[in-house]
Amino acid sequence: MLRWKLSSANLLIFFSCAVPFAAIAGQTNSAPQNQGSAAQARTVVLDNHSQLSLGDAYNNTCSNGGMLVITPSFKSNEPIPAQCENQPAVLDLRRPDSLTGRLNVRNEGAVGDGAADDTAALQKAIQYALDHPVGSGAKGSPVVYLPAGTYKVSKTLRIPAQLHLIGDGPETTSLQITNPTANLITVYAGKCGDWTCNGSVEGVSLLGNGHSTTGTLLEIGAADGFHLRDVKMYNHGGRGLQVNYGSERLASNNFYIYAVRWPIILAGDINESYFWNTQVISPGSTDEGTGGGDKYCYSINCVSGRFPGPNSGPGGSPTPISPDTHAAIFVDKAVNFSFVGGSIKPLKYAAGIQVFNGSVSTVKNFYFEGFPWDQAGRLSAAVIAGGAAVHTTLSATLAGNAAEVAVANTDWMPHFSTDPSDINLKTHNYYPYILLPQDYASGSTEPSRYVPSVKRGQFEVVNVAGFGGDGKLYIAARGTSGTAPASTSWPSGSIVEELPYGFYGALSLQDSHVAAIQPPKQGYRDTCDQTNEHTCADIIVGYIPDGLYVDPTGGKNATPGNRPYAGAISLSSVTIASGDFPHKGEIATHRFARVALDGTTSIPLSPQSGEVVDKQNLRLDIGPATNGKYVTAPLYATGRTAEPEVTFSAIGGIYAPAFGLFARYESQYGQGGYANGGWMNGLKFANQYCWFDTPSEGQKQSINRICMNGGPSNNEHPGYEYDVWSGSKWVNAFQVNGKSDATADVSVSGNLTVAKTLYVKSIEVAGGNSAVMHAATSNHASSAAGISGTTAAIGGAPLQSGQCTSGVARLSGVANSMVASASPVSDPGDGFIWQAFVSAANIVTVKVCAIDKGTPKPVAYNVRVQ
Repeated sequence: MLRWKLSSANLLIFFSCAVPFAAIAGQTNSAPQNQGSAAQARTVVLDNHSQLSLGDAYNNTCSNGGMLVITPSFKSNEPIPAQCENQPAVLDLRRPDSLTGRLNVRNEGAVGDGAADDTAALQKAIQYALDHPVGSGAKGSPVVYLPAGTYKVSKTLRIPAQLHLIGDGPETTSLQITNPTANLITVYAGKCGDWTCNGSVEGVSLLGNGHSTTGTLLEIGAADGFHLRDVKMYNHGGRGLQVNYGSERLASNNFYIYAVRWPIILAGDINESYFWNTQVISPGSTDEGTGGGDKYCYSINCVSGRFPGPNSGPGGSPTPISPDTHAAIFVDKAVNFSFVGGSIKPLKYAAGIQVFNGSVSTVKNFYFEGFPWDQAGRLSAAVIAGGAAVHTTLSATLAGNAAEVAVANTDWMPHFSTDPSDINLKTHNYYPYILLPQDYASGSTEPSRYVPSVKRGQFEVVNVAGFGGDGKLYIAARGTSGTAPASTSWPSGSIVEELPYGFYGALSLQDSHVAAIQPPKQGYRDTCDQTNEHTCADIIVGYIPDGLYVDPTGGKNATPGNRPYAGAISLSSVTIASGDFPHKGEIATHRFARVALDGTTSIPLSPQSGEVVDKQNLRLDIGPATNGKYVTAPLYATGRTAEPEVTFSAIGGIYAPAFGLFARYESQYGQGGYANGGWMNGLKFANQYCWFDTPSEGQKQSINRICMNGGPSNNEHPGYEYDVWSGSKWVNAFQVNGKSDATADVSVSGNLTVAKTLYVKSIEVAGGNSAVMHAATSNHASSAAGISGTTAAIGGAPLQSGQCTSGVARLSGVANSMVASASPVSDPGDGFIWQAFVSAANIVTVKVCAIDKGTPKPVAYNVRVQ
């Protein structure tokens, strides 16, 4: 069968040579001619006045080898026959358009008047495109064209990843979902293989119906190479763009989202995907006014869609306002993706962008703002690298071998398919989650009150395939790791939380403007707490402790061995607005965050040194690098601070918390012959610079350090010192302090041994000055012979760090006013110090102490008293 596709010129030629159109159309009212009467070829035209069926008209033209013209006004679901001995030419002006090659949905009965339900006509057009591929094979399909209009949709439109759905522009062509829970469009893999799917949605607006619609406007699952161009989403109480299951190489140009509860979720191996010009306005809301200038909202602060007014606290007190942990753009388990150009604002009902688990990612030329401001202030972050782990609870029992279970809520679970049949339980694109007893306590060995045979600190790691619109969790594999017994049954109320497994590389934030935070004003107050999910800051880096699996540093699940479970960010040419509010201009860190900044930092004028132990206000200035205020590290209830690593490209080194402040770490390689590779490590405090020895094999704590003291506004003991680690703190052993008269004082806590002559003017000995002969009058040693002796063996028993053991020597003539010294007759081993003192008349005590845990060898000590 010949199917004609003519240019406009060809079409004019055809009609100029043919019988008048109306006359031809009139011929269709006659009965079909028999074969014998077919003296010449005939043209039969079908339109809305035709009485013949399509089959009869085809047979009519088949009998004489004529031409069949089907106009757009002819309505019939009858297929065009495919067999004819005298094959006629068929010009089907309905689908696709012979002039454009596009399948016009109006030709399938779509009205587009904003009132009629066009679902059946639209799905009919899509099915026709699938049944009539263009080119060889089943990979290419005609463009489905939506002329200007608003098309109401009551059931999900399912399209394959190779199909193009194109409108006349987002301001003139709209699809609007009317079903309260269904998706508007679901894109599936279709019949194209890898690298061959390049379908698209272009030039349309996808509309919800306020908070009454809660499905997803555009869900893409396992569809490679799909494109979005000039797409707008508006006024929807569900999800905007949900991308699942390895939908790689997604491209988006000019994507505009206004008043959608959760605008963009990229959830699972969304690799090599790029968004250019993404504008997100009023995330976390729908465009429905609720009074006071507020919209219907879904923020943590909103109650039944309404943002609270001022002084709504207990007894009319100021209304508490908390930061949102949910972001307008959420990215998880993605490698090499980028958002280039765009904005997210105002950040009143949601945070900006959160990358929970990701690698090699870029956000560039973005504008993050809380503006326009109001009395309630703005407390949600612009950018989150890591952040809070999503969690929900089971609402039924998950048996030991079960793979699906109902959960309490799926509204904010990112790995989500509205239709559960779209969840691929066999996919390798799984997501690690953790099952916990509802009385979970990290590290606890107490039995759980809710889960039989499970302790409060035990858990099970599962590979999750996704959550469904039926309210269920679907699991690909049980018990992949964890500490709970095998085949544990988890009752209703048990917790399911996503496992934070970290970053490789970092989220790169470039050439962007950040102004998210504004303090609450009269009638409102903030609930900011930098140790938990109430963290308030323009940028948050690291996984936030939540009282569930995600522990603070010092917790069972946040040991140094878990350092890969960290958030990481790199800032280049980023400006952060600053101000008087403590959290405006702040980069807040959690656990083992990593932060890299262009530029430099400044040295504080306030005194800092290794002896400072105030951990409450750990701050590092970032003004020179970002115009912001500082990087902070909170002090957790465990007594440990967060342990971020911060670098500045202009000065090198790593800044990290030490002794209650940010210190600069440096390393010098090649000390020679030492354990751990021969590194000597340095910390540079603002007003003190220290070098530490290499710890013994298997040890982490240095036992000796040398420091240079002094700095701006710090005149406290400037100079040089040597310190020894006592087991809990550094103890000064030797110190040189400069004085204003260009001299120096030297102090030594132990014995001073002089190999040759010691020249002094005077010496103070236990209660008074004793003259010492000048070198000009005497050059021999002191005549004081002293009293000497030896102790019994001291040592042989294990000592904890900082613990001591002792022994005595009984020496006649020893008095309390005399000075004693001691030395071992043989080496007692590494990691020990000793000292002698007169403890009573005729008794000298020798004390041997452990710097690190160990056992000193039992040796005698020679003592001398003067």
